This record gives sequence, C-alpha cells and structure tokens, in this order.
Amino acid sequence: MKKFVDTVSKPLVSIVTPCLNGDQYIKECIDSVSSQGCSANIEHIVVDGGSTDNTIEILKQQKDLVWISEEDSGQSDAFNKGIKMAKGEWIVILDGDDVLLPGALKLYLSAINRDKNLDIIYGHTQFIDEKSNWIRNVVSVPFCYEYLIYDLAMPPSSGLMIRSEFIKENLFDINHHFNMDTEWYLRSGRRLKAKVVNNYTIAFRFWGGNKTNVLFEKGVVPDEIVQERRALDEKYKQSYVNNVSSFRIIKLVNYYYFKVLYYRSKIIQKFLLIFRIN
Repeated sequence: MKKFVDTVSKPLVSIVTPCLNGDQYIKECIDSVSSQGCSANIEHIVVDGGSTDNTIEILKQQKDLVWISEEDSGQSDAFNKGIKMAKGEWIVILDGDDVLLPGALKLYLSAINRDKNLDIIYGHTQFIDEKSNWIRNVVSVPFCYEYLIYDLAMPPSSGLMIRSEFIKENLFDINHHFNMDTEWYLRSGRRLKAKVVNNYTIAFRFWGGNKTNVLFEKGVVPDEIVQERRALDEKYKQSYVNNVSSFRIIKLVNYYYFKVLYYRSKIIQKFLLIFRIN
C-alpha cells in the first residue's frame, strides 16, 4: 500500500482502475500513473474482477499500489468499489487498458488551483491501437448537458478527474454495462461545473478486448447496447425534448441551436489547443 506524506499541504488524488484478465495492458496503465511526476500525493487503486490470466502476478509486483481481486457485477460495480475505497479529494477514472498521458495530473491540478469550484476536469483524447500506436486525435469541448441530449458530445469516459465528494454521492448505475458513462452524465450532468484543459491527457485504446469493439470496427450495434440506449432515451432524452415545447418546429430550432453551438465550440477548442491556451 502506498505511503502518503504531507497530506495537509498537497492534494490527494486517487486513480481508480477496473480490470479483468488485463495482463496485456495493466502494467502500461500503472506505469502511466506512477510516472506523472506531479506534486500531489497519488494512490492508485486497481479493482480486479477475478482475473484468471497473469494480471494478479503483475499486481503483486507493484510496490505503490492498492488492489483487490474479487468477482463483481461488471465495470460499473468495479468502479463503485474503487470509488468507495478512495481516500483522495479527487478521483481519476482510468480503464485498465488505457494510458494517462504525461503531465495530465499537473494540468488537472493547475485547473483546480485556478477554480476551486470545479467538479470535473478532462482534456483531449488520443486513440491508440493494441500495440499502442497512434490512431487519431479527438478534441473535447466544454461540457453542455444539451450536447448529451442530442448525441453531439460527451466528456471522455476514461482519464477524467472528478471531485471525490461529487462522485461518491453519485455512483455509477450497475445496471448499465455498455452506457454507464452516458447514464452517469445524463443523471448527474445538470449540476456539473466542468473544465477542459487544452492538451491531450488520455490515450484510449481500441482493441479486441473493448466491450464496444464490434461497434467501432464493424459498425454493428449489439442488442445489449440498443436496449441500454433505448432506456436512456426514454428516461432522460424524451422527457427533456418534450419539455422544450409541444410544437415540433420549436423542438427542431432548439436542436439546431445547440448543434451550431457545438460546432462553434469545437472550432474554438481546436484553436485554443493549437496555441495551448487554457
């Protein structure tokens, strides 16, 4: 277990990582956290779902790591276990096959120092393949609840930092396996004060072990994802749209208004990224 020092003057950040049979990438994930080199005290919690490969042996070899291994009800359940264990003022959600890019935590903590009222901080995303080769970049935009409603944009699902108090009060819904992040934002997003840091902070891995790999590679939407999306539409999106107005034309105007805002925001963020303006 990691030893913490000077916890009064330095903020404590907890990294929560779920994994299951992740021996191919878990060491790279752990190394990306331990090499951050920021001034915060960091605890890295790995919640293993009962791996049968070499994952446990890898975890045993890590000196500065908190980990458990037991069966769970899926990724949402694993995240919730780690969040409940976390001692940090801030919690970073990081999947076991993803990589926290160098300097990410420094950027997040700098944002917090400038605005103490933030609830969530995230950056831009690099997509990598099974060999950690770069695929493409995706630029994030500032959080807007209506972007979720109209399927325009959502913050990254991995590599973001959330105020511990906020996420402990709003845990993930274990009934959502594929769209757990979308459900969380739709349920909690109206109260979020978010910040985008203008740099790449997370490398998200596309490979055969992704839950949604078939969706990205073949364009096939599994029935489980369809069912979860339908449930979210009925619970959150339809009620929002119906509350906008009873007139279809006004609903369309509202949709295109936020669509224009989204593309405007995308252009601005790309400009800010080029000049590294925060």
